[in-house]
Amino acid sequence: MTKPQIRSVYLQKRKQLSEDLYFDLSQKLSDQFFFYFHSKLLNINTLHTFLPIEKNREPNTNFILKILFQRFKKIKIIVPKTDFELNILTHLAIDEQTLFEENKYEIPEAISSEKVEENEIDLVIVPLLGFDSNGNRIGYGGGFYDKFLAKTRPDCLKIGLSFFDPIETLIELEATDIPLNFCVTPNKIWDFSNQNN
Repeated sequence: MTKPQIRSVYLQKRKQLSEDLYFDLSQKLSDQFFFYFHSKLLNINTLHTFLPIEKNREPNTNFILKILFQRFKKIKIIVPKTDFELNILTHLAIDEQTLFEENKYEIPEAISSEKVEENEIDLVIVPLLGFDSNGNRIGYGGGFYDKFLAKTRPDCLKIGLSFFDPIETLIELEATDIPLNFCVTPNKIWDFSNQNN
């Protein structure tokens, strides 16, 4: 399948999730994330995560955020803000009192003034529509995350979240594509760290 075909298939698969199943799968992603990465998180200072558009059935990272705020208080939490004129993401620190507003595309964004540079980030939870067995991801096609991830340090962990297992065929790569180190699914952690070093 081509990238546009993959996007179409996985957007449709998400739309078919009932609300109950959507929240159940999101909870399982959170459980898997903390079970597998608990020890790594003890050595993480700065973690970046996307915020979900729930009506589009994006993996609900609020489950992860809640536990991070409760149990990993030393970790600085960062969320993206999209600059559609420059086609880039900026990165804002948040806490439990941070207020949010939706942008014109209904993406939740923090009302925060503390910006964080890409090279300060230790771990990124990466949004995706699909991924393959080599850790290559398909996003929404805007290139925002590839530009962002290219500016992070080489040792920054890039962890995808997906409700679904890898795509059977390998994703056609472009020069700007940045692979994942891991991808979390409801029933398994896919580890690409050896092949993507």
